[in-house]
Amino acid sequence: MKQVNIKNIFFVCFFFLFLSFNLNTSESEIYSKEKTQKGKKYFEGYLSFSNKANPCISCHSLDIKSFTLGGGLAKNLTKSYALLTETGINSILNNTPFPVMKIAYENKKLTKEEIECLTSFLYSASKENNLIQYSNKTVYFAFLGFLFLLYIYYCLFFKNKDLLSKN
Repeated sequence: MKQVNIKNIFFVCFFFLFLSFNLNTSESEIYSKEKTQKGKKYFEGYLSFSNKANPCISCHSLDIKSFTLGGGLAKNLTKSYALLTETGINSILNNTPFPVMKIAYENKKLTKEEIECLTSFLYSASKENNLIQYSNKTVYFAFLGFLFLLYIYYCLFFKNKDLLSKN
C-alpha cells in the first residue's frame, strides 16, 4: 500500500481551493456601477418601475451619503443586504411576506432587471456603511495563506527532524 505524502495532501487542498476560487463570479460582475445607479433611481423614484409601482423611498429610508431622506413608514434598509443577502432580498421583492407591502405591490410585480438593480443598490448601501466586511475571496486567500504557512512549517521542522535523526 502506498504511503500518503503530506505534500500530496497540500497539493490537493490548493488545487480544490484554486478551482473553487476561479469558479466564483466576482462582486464587480454582479453589482456593476450601472446597475447600482439604476437601482438608486428606482429606489428614489427618479426612474419608474415598469408596472407603475410606488418607489421604495415612499416607505423606506437609507443611511448613506448623497441620499435624500426616505419614508418613515417601514424599516430602514441600510442593513438589509448585510442581513438578508441577495437571496433574501430577491425573495422579499418577488413574494413579499409583509401585509402592507403585499397590498401596495398587488398586481405590480417587479421585473428581474429591476430586482437586480435594487439588490445592487442595497449591496452598495451596506458596503458603504462597512456592514459587508469580508468577501469570499478574502476567506479563500486567508485559507490559502494558512495552508502555505503550514507547508513551510512542515518543510522547516519535519524535514530537519528527519535529517537530524539520520546523523
